Amino acid sequence: MSQQPTDPGNGLGSMESSITYKVRATIRIDRSPKPYVENSCPFSVQQPPRESPMRPLERSSCDKVRAFRVFSIGLCMLTASLDHDEVIAGDIVTVFTSVKNQTPKDMTGVSVQLVEDLAMDVPFRTQKRGSIILCRRDFPGVRSGRQASRALSMNLAIETPWCFEPINPTMTCSFVKWQYRLVVKCDFRLCSSVEVEFPVTVMYPRSTTRMAMARLSGPFSSPVGVEDIPLGHRSMQQLSRLSRQFPESSVLSDTH
Repeated sequence: MSQQPTDPGNGLGSMESSITYKVRATIRIDRSPKPYVENSCPFSVQQPPRESPMRPLERSSCDKVRAFRVFSIGLCMLTASLDHDEVIAGDIVTVFTSVKNQTPKDMTGVSVQLVEDLAMDVPFRTQKRGSIILCRRDFPGVRSGRQASRALSMNLAIETPWCFEPINPTMTCSFVKWQYRLVVKCDFRLCSSVEVEFPVTVMYPRSTTRMAMARLSGPFSSPVGVEDIPLGHRSMQQLSRLSRQFPESSVLSDTH
């Protein structure tokens, strides 16, 4: 486990730590110059399988966008969904979104990020709580007076200049606990943002080869090529035409 907090005010400070497990065996040999023979082997500890089945998640938010966090300039509606609440470390997660920008300002961008919430309870020490952003991917925003339905994908791995570093699976033990949430955020310049979040369980990767398969190349391009649709009385008809053109599994359209 390696932690590098990005928020100076999260209470963890600068911390570098690791947790490993190994089994060690010792054999005693009588009347030998070397009376003990030892060997050890590392192993990993995984979270037991969940008793409850996986379930789809959906979150919606309709908030006023405020310039300088004071003056309301309009509404922004964001709906996002996941196929299931369990994700695999090192895999690719896809969030299906529907965004309506009912403000006079163009959106600067939409972001998807994986946030780790870490809690440390060491006996006779001060409890530590903190959150860090492990993964983030930015996408183009929605222009003023338009709406868009998009499928946004992100690697569930920490990218470095040389390789991908694995993410710790969701785990709880006697003194440390780390949990995860996916956050989808719509950002406006000099204005408040609109966001939704999902609590997710990160599972141990099925195989180490997945880490080499997770890289997404190039800038954002929607897998279904959905264009921004102007808001108005014709929006419903255009969304219906687009939903017939592309498979339901590729795009999630919310026209409420």
